[in-house]
Amino acid sequence: MTENEKPLSRAEYKRQQELEENELHERDKKRLKAERDYAQQHPHEDDNVDEAPQTRSRSGKSEPRSTEDKTKRMKSKLNIVIGGLVIAIVAVYLVLFFVG
Repeated sequence: MTENEKPLSRAEYKRQQELEENELHERDKKRLKAERDYAQQHPHEDDNVDEAPQTRSRSGKSEPRSTEDKTKRMKSKLNIVIGGLVIAIVAVYLVLFFVG
């Protein structure tokens, strides 16, 4: 607030906040309507839900990936991360024990 502005009363401030909120709400409505219109005019090719997601293997072939495969890969990655964190924690404790 600059020196020339006088402070707003609570009612004026609340009215100002409501006006700003209504403007944001109206702008959001317009944006959503524009997005829907665009989506209807420009259908996206990847909207087919029936197809399984494809992934490239190391040999370069595309293979469908099932949820079980995804779960297995995620479990192994998490196990590696957890193991790394345990090793890092033990290393920090050893450094603190011998240095301190």
